[in-house]
Amino acid sequence: MQPLGLIFGATMLTAVSLGMLRAAESPGTGRVDFRKEVQPILTKNCLECHGPEKAKAGLRLDLKVEALKGGDTGALLVAGNPAKSLLIQVVEGTHSEISRMPRKRDPLAPEQIALLRKWVEQGADWPDAAA
Repeated sequence: MQPLGLIFGATMLTAVSLGMLRAAESPGTGRVDFRKEVQPILTKNCLECHGPEKAKAGLRLDLKVEALKGGDTGALLVAGNPAKSLLIQVVEGTHSEISRMPRKRDPLAPEQIALLRKWVEQGADWPDAAA
């Protein structure tokens, strides 16, 4: 191989590698932001039944202290463990006694469930100042 071809090949390999590295650093791999990513999902899909006007099953999701208390069926979240978190079980429809939520609406999109799952895996950080 000629030196120019070798340089070109090395340059292309470096460019492709950097592109793959950039893709791996996409925003989807960072920390989940409760206010920007989780709260809108809860507001749009959950608060109609678990908000200030209604608290079905004794669960409110509009206030941190109330949400973390859980409802009639127990704790909502097990920080760091999505498989044991009621929130994840009900949005995935895998809980043995509670049907998939939201019950009277379309299921959450797989991307939304993945985001909630990642948030719980990361410790379910819920800022005190978040309404």
